[in-house]
Amino acid sequence: MPRAEAAIGRAGERLLAALAADGAYAFPDPVEDAMLIVRCGGGVSLGGGRFPAASGERLLAA
Repeated sequence: MPRAEAAIGRAGERLLAALAADGAYAFPDPVEDAMLIVRCGGGVSLGGGRFPAASGERLLAA
């Protein structure tokens, strides 16, 4: 596994891919503190979904 991928983990890779969609953004899950929800445009993206908040923190640190 390349060094950057090891630093962000598999969930981080999936989060990064989801955020690559045009207009995609992540925000804290209002129901589960340790999770992020990815949206694209006005609704929840089927390809976006939910991710551990720690994955977002690792992306920011990378």
